[in-house]
Amino acid sequence: MDLRVTTKHISNAAALREEIETKLLAALQRIESRVLRLDVRLEDVTGPRKGGLCLRCRISVRLKPSSEIIIEELADDPRAAFAVALDRLKAVVKREVGRLKRGIGAG
Repeated sequence: MDLRVTTKHISNAAALREEIETKLLAALQRIESRVLRLDVRLEDVTGPRKGGLCLRCRISVRLKPSSEIIIEELADDPRAAFAVALDRLKAVVKREVGRLKRGIGAG
């Protein structure tokens, strides 16, 4: 599995990246053999001076054989945005893997 975590305009980014990698690997451990690529991008979309829901977490997962899942969440804290996105990702991945096992949607 190819895992990439990028941050843009986020403070304490190194520790956050490590935490995200650990949680993602634990959450997707059961289906690791089906995951080709996993990209996580955290960014402050409005800049440091603005308030509100300004932090975006985007998770993109490429599964074997040929499906891609993209989840986006906005929050005022990067960990909160990632936590909600991860919960949504787990549900969508579970559903998609079930479909792939049953052969639903295979051209």
